[in-house]
Amino acid sequence: MTSAPHGPPPPSAPHPPASSLQSPSTDPDPDPAGLFQDAQQTAAYARHRPHYPPQLYAQLYSRAFPDRAGPPFPDLTVVDVATGSGQALGPLPRDFGACVALDVSAAQLRGVPDELRRQRRLTLRQGDAHATGLPPASVDLVTVGQALHWFRLEEFYLECRRILKPSGALAAWTYDYGKLYGFAGAQELYEQLYGGTLAGHWAKGRELVDAYYLGIEPGPQHFGEVVRLQLPMPSAPTLDELVGQVRSWSAYRSFTRAHPSAPDPAEQFRQQAAARMAAEGVGGRRLSLQRTITLLIALRPVARALL
Repeated sequence: MTSAPHGPPPPSAPHPPASSLQSPSTDPDPDPAGLFQDAQQTAAYARHRPHYPPQLYAQLYSRAFPDRAGPPFPDLTVVDVATGSGQALGPLPRDFGACVALDVSAAQLRGVPDELRRQRRLTLRQGDAHATGLPPASVDLVTVGQALHWFRLEEFYLECRRILKPSGALAAWTYDYGKLYGFAGAQELYEQLYGGTLAGHWAKGRELVDAYYLGIEPGPQHFGEVVRLQLPMPSAPTLDELVGQVRSWSAYRSFTRAHPSAPDPAEQFRQQAAARMAAEGVGGRRLSLQRTITLLIALRPVARALL
């Protein structure tokens, strides 16, 4: 893990697949609310999107609140924007005195699981990340998991400066699509799906994910310092679980909208992978998916002249 004020990512950062960078985003519906209103898409998102490791929150807390011994932080307020169905919430409702989860999609908010809804410190709100409606200087931490690339960045950074306290922080993270292991040619097959079949269906902004959010960090006009960290996020999905994740991708939803009569690309991937695994005698075995989280932590928000 490395950090630098307003600096580039570490030289050792993994590189995005060339195929995904060469294919422009042409999703006909780049509006995240539109992409995630469908009931099947929302269910797939809630069930299959990854949750984040404890190390992510430990690093976030230590950088955002270096003078605090917590968690817990009973006197602090956190706002998770573009919360979806709660994937990024993790320990936030437990660790903070107040936690607001905000999303523009009512359908996504309905997918927040009951165990999170029962957290008495958690408030779910439908709303816009660019205009949260929260009071000025009322928030200690703003979090954004795998969603910063959807935003109108200048507006969002201005809104963060408006609602954050002078000591507050913004934390935004993304993860790559990863490297797949478990059978011969696994990564090749996975890359063909991500950067081949679905390449023209990623919404505008996906190239920012593939570039590990390089160049979209808030500048010094917004925050005094930006720290960049990278952490591993390994997982061991079954083939069916991995296919479920694919079906939660916005590009998959866009593809099926654009080509309703075409073969299902997720099912094609499942069949091809299953055949290769069976041929190697590893059918039914869990796969290894190695992903990298890139975490941006913006500190010392610049005060706005007009709140």
